[in-house]
Amino acid sequence: MVSLLLGLPLTSQAQTDTLRTSPPKLKVLEEKAGDRDLLAKRCKDLESELSEAHSSLSNASAQADFLIPRSMRLGDLERKAMAYDGFVATLAKRERMIVQLTNQLAQVQAESAARGDEIATLKTQILSLTNNVVRLEAMEKYLRSTIGQLLAGSFEYYEVRDGDTIESIAAQPTIYGEASRSEWIRQANWNRVEDVDHLRPSQM
Repeated sequence: MVSLLLGLPLTSQAQTDTLRTSPPKLKVLEEKAGDRDLLAKRCKDLESELSEAHSSLSNASAQADFLIPRSMRLGDLERKAMAYDGFVATLAKRERMIVQLTNQLAQVQAESAARGDEIATLKTQILSLTNNVVRLEAMEKYLRSTIGQLLAGSFEYYEVRDGDTIESIAAQPTIYGEASRSEWIRQANWNRVEDVDHLRPSQM
């Protein structure tokens, strides 16, 4: 219940004097004036509280508006996180494949190097065999020529001198010019000279 302060009508001097001499009624008026001041202060407080309530409501509304897009951003971040996890898994798988391929490549290179060494060895052996074949073909040709000369009775003799060896004889320019062709002399004299490695003067 709200108490209203009523205005006093204009009074005469006698009435004013009467009011001044009526302390109980003045006290009542003062109490009502005090009540009015309290009510005015309470109204002001209520208006302030209402303003604060409006402000809180506005803040809550703004926060709600912020949370909605934040929720949307959260969902977007979750999707991006899932995509990132998938990318990391794919990258790890590719790295494992790269390691496997690198190991396989290293193994193939090692095998290739080993095959290269084998090929080089085989080439060396082939070259050596080719040289032997050429040498044997030349020896065969000479032996056939020597045999032909022996059969025809047309061959030359060399008289062994002191200090001669079968190699030194073959190396002489007038004979073969190469010590390695001493084998030809061995073949020609296999049944004529007992020990061609220890020649004595006047043997051939």
